Amino acid sequence: MHEPETTTSAQLVGYARVSTADQNPQLQFDALAQAGVDRIYHEKASAAAKKRRAFNRLMKELRPGDVVTVWKLDRLGRTLRQVLDTIERINSAGAHLRILTQQLDTSTAMGKCMLAMVAAFAELERDLAIERTRAGLASAASQGRRGGARQQYAESDIERAAAEFRAGASYKELAATVLSRKGKPITPTQLKRRIDARSSA
Repeated sequence: MHEPETTTSAQLVGYARVSTADQNPQLQFDALAQAGVDRIYHEKASAAAKKRRAFNRLMKELRPGDVVTVWKLDRLGRTLRQVLDTIERINSAGAHLRILTQQLDTSTAMGKCMLAMVAAFAELERDLAIERTRAGLASAASQGRRGGARQQYAESDIERAAAEFRAGASYKELAATVLSRKGKPITPTQLKRRIDARSSA
């Protein structure tokens, strides 16, 4: 982290963050330097981490009139609440926030409004992605699959086995007749799970 210099004038201060050690922050450094940032605070830490030392130091040393500059909005936090809390802390210090990729600046009323909207849509996008993933997993589970993996056994074979089970055949007997695409028979436990899933669907 570049050591800040003590001065009474307002400055452009930058914050750069990467989540893991194998990520390179150079792209953020270059963008911040091109934007004329005087000081850059940087670290390797998850946005959800409770101890973000560089970020906490930036907030402690922030002065009225300073402009906190970040490359992208998600450098500040993972959720809308976390981002808005950070914006509020910056505003309370009498400073402003600038997002380079979104070209937003909270020193203007329009910038404040647009920033809140961008943060809201970013969180909505994450929530929808999670929802789609869960729906896909639930659908896979209802068909006897895990993690959305490609189905190994034909539904027609499972349906036939389910009918024969209801007629009195055992799972062990039926398992030998349900073969995967590679010719491997399903296990009695797997067959029971698939038949139960069809019954509850």
